[in-house]
Amino acid sequence: GRQAGAFGQPLENSAFDAGLDASWELDFFGGRRRALEGAGARVEAAAEGHRDLLVSAQAELALAHLDARGAARQLEVARRNLATQEETLALTADRLRAGLGSELDQSRALGQVAATRGAIPALEETRQRALNRMAVLLGKPYVWGSIYRFDGQASVFWADQGPCYRCLYPEPPPPG
Repeated sequence: GRQAGAFGQPLENSAFDAGLDASWELDFFGGRRRALEGAGARVEAAAEGHRDLLVSAQAELALAHLDARGAARQLEVARRNLATQEETLALTADRLRAGLGSELDQSRALGQVAATRGAIPALEETRQRALNRMAVLLGKPYVWGSIYRFDGQASVFWADQGPCYRCLYPEPPPPG
C-alpha cells in the first residue's frame, strides 16, 4: 500500500518473495567431472560383469551338454564292445573245448570282458554327473529313477529345493 514518508512524499512499498536460489561450485581441477565419469564407468563395468557371468554360465552349460553326449556315446560303444567281447569269449570257450584254442586265449577274452564291464559304471556316472550339472545350471529339478529286482527308487536333484529323497531317507521303504 501507500504510506507517507518523510517530507510528505508518498512511499511506495512492494514486497516480492521469489523461491529461487542458485548456487554453483567452480570445478577448476575437474574433480566433479571425474567423479561423474567414474560413476558411469562403474555402471558399465557392472553391466560387463553381468554379461561375463551369462557367457560363463552358457559356456558351462554347453560343456556339461557335451560331456553328457560324449559319455552317452562312449557308453553306447562300450556296450556294443561288451556284446562283441562276450561273443568272442563264447567262441574261445568253444575252441578250447574242441581242442583248437588255448587257455591263454580264454583268459585274454575273459579279461577283456571284465575290463569293459568295469568301465561301463564309470561312464554311466560321468553321464549322470553331466546331466546333474545341466539341471543345476538351468535351475530345473532332475529326476532319476531305477528298478532293480522289482524294487524301485527315485531321486530328485534340485539345487533350489534341497537334497534328494534318497539323501533324506538312505534306506528304501519296506516292501508292500
